[in-house]
Amino acid sequence: MTALIFNMMLVFLVLLLVAEAKKNLILKTISKSIASACFVSFAYLLGINSTYDILIFIGLIFSLVGDILLISVNKKVFLFGLVSFLVAHIFYVFAFLPMYNFSYIWLVALFIPLLLSFLFYKRISYLLSSLKFPVIIYFLIINAMLILALSLFLQNFNSPSSNLGYSVIFVGALLFYLSDMAVARERFIEKSFFNKLWGLPLYYFGQFLISYSISFF
Repeated sequence: MTALIFNMMLVFLVLLLVAEAKKNLILKTISKSIASACFVSFAYLLGINSTYDILIFIGLIFSLVGDILLISVNKKVFLFGLVSFLVAHIFYVFAFLPMYNFSYIWLVALFIPLLLSFLFYKRISYLLSSLKFPVIIYFLIINAMLILALSLFLQNFNSPSSNLGYSVIFVGALLFYLSDMAVARERFIEKSFFNKLWGLPLYYFGQFLISYSISFF
């Protein structure tokens, strides 16, 4: 059944890209809603048993809500969508945090996401106007998520028995992070189908990997 859900996501992702290319709002609304419902259903079918599973599942639900809200071009609705994704990232952070053991060894690697986000923020800061503060908060939270995911991957790098699950978390978080950059580029720099062409596949594969991670913890 999980394989069927994943294949459904692929089909509706393709339809979503077609809708974005043709600027078909009805097809976009339907395909995006179903594609996002697929990663929630995928997690549910894997089984919600542990605290980790519950936190990830709630984060996925908030992501689904954010996806629906971001269909609108209205600034206030966009802000609510941003808040929904912010909450989703916070739940992911709380899911990852109990497994994290701080080590100074990883500090250099952990600052890479912060540096990339800072450079990107500098690129768009003059375009943000009233959204400047919400975007700063959002950047801090998505960096916390990615840094924790990267930390978990690094601290378990030499443990083949457990590293697969942490690899899934890290790749999923990284893809989600990069897809956020595509959304920001679309919203603040240049509206282009190209942003959707690379951002949407990264987003959905990232969310499915995060969903899949509940089968490990």
